[in-house]
Amino acid sequence: MPKTKAKPLPVLKTEKKNNFNLKIDFVLLILVILLLFLAGAIFYFLKTFPTKALKIQQLNSQMMANQISSQDKELILNDLKNSEAQRIKLEKVFPKEEELLDFIAYIDQIRNEKKVEVLDFSLDSNTPAKSSQKYDYLPMTLVLKGEQGLVDQQLVKLEQSPYFLKILKISKEFDPESSQVIVQVQFQLFVSSEFNKNK
Repeated sequence: MPKTKAKPLPVLKTEKKNNFNLKIDFVLLILVILLLFLAGAIFYFLKTFPTKALKIQQLNSQMMANQISSQDKELILNDLKNSEAQRIKLEKVFPKEEELLDFIAYIDQIRNEKKVEVLDFSLDSNTPAKSSQKYDYLPMTLVLKGEQGLVDQQLVKLEQSPYFLKILKISKEFDPESSQVIVQVQFQLFVSSEFNKNK
C-alpha cells in the first residue's frame, strides 16, 4: 500500500472548553479560599472585638483615674504649701518663749515712736494660764502716759499688733498737773502651747 501522509487530528472543542473550565474552577477555588479566609477573619474580629473594646475601655478608665490622681496630688501639694504658709503665720501670732523678746521689742516701739511714756510694762505671771477655750496666754499689764490722742493711737497699734492678744480692761486717769492721760491696759498675750515646756 502506498504510504499516505497522516493528517493531524483536528483539536476538539471540548479540550478548549476543559481548559477554560479548569481556569474557571481554579479562579473559583481561589475565590472560595479567599472568602473562607475573609469569613474566618471577620468571625475572629467579631469574636475578639468585644473583649478588645472592653480592654480599651478599661485602659481609658485607668488613664483617666491616673490623670485625676495626679491632679489630686497636685491639688494636695498646693494645699500643703498653702497650709504650711498659714501654719508659719499662726506660729508667729502665738509666740514661743524665745520669741517673747520680739513682742517686748514691739512694745518698745510704742515707747520710742511717739511722745508716749511707758510707765510700766509687766508680765503678771511667768507661767501661761489657759483660757476657757484651752489656749495658753500670759496676763500682762501696760501703763502709758501722754496726750490723749497719742495714747489712743498707741492703743490702736497694740490692738493691731501681729500677735494675738485680748484686751481685758482699760482704765484712764487724767493727770491733774498736765493735759496728759495715764492709761492702764490689762490684756492677755496668747502664746504657743509649747511655751515654757522646755523647763
